[in-house]
Amino acid sequence: MIAIEFSIVFWASSLIGVRTGAGTSEATTAAAAFLLGMIVARAAVSTGLGTRTSRAGVMTFALLLVVVGIVGTWQATSVALSAVALFVAGLGVGPLYPVGVAFSLSLVTGAPEAAAARTTLASGVAILSAPFILAVAAEQVGLVHAWPSLAGIALLAIAMLVLTRADSTPDERTMTTPRDEPSGRR
Repeated sequence: MIAIEFSIVFWASSLIGVRTGAGTSEATTAAAAFLLGMIVARAAVSTGLGTRTSRAGVMTFALLLVVVGIVGTWQATSVALSAVALFVAGLGVGPLYPVGVAFSLSLVTGAPEAAAARTTLASGVAILSAPFILAVAAEQVGLVHAWPSLAGIALLAIAMLVLTRADSTPDERTMTTPRDEPSGRR
């Protein structure tokens, strides 16, 4: 998921420039809508929005927003539509890292520290490699044709969540724990 986040951060303004003819400052300003969407989503998750549902459900919904935002940005021919689409993508990307880490750690049956370290390592590798892989693809086929690969990554993640959801236990399915519940509801 973080591969999508950083690929969008690095390349959205370039795509907007190519698709709309906008200058660098206008395209970069529009691309900031993605970060605004992420902030809104992370603030919502930090207040508890969506925490009474399954982690996989939250992530699936978020990934669907990402797909809509990526496709919308890819198809937009105006700066304003690009900004709206990127805001939607940001709303989707926002909860993916915090909920994804919580979800992956909930699946661990021992050595949570090692699992957290592996998650951090995977994040670093994704941050370092994904935007550059997109750049290599864009050099071969053009950014407009390479951009939909980000939607493909999101769809692959949804498929993996569906497979993972079938294997999860009831405690792993929700984002709350017994200590999160008000007293008397145990």
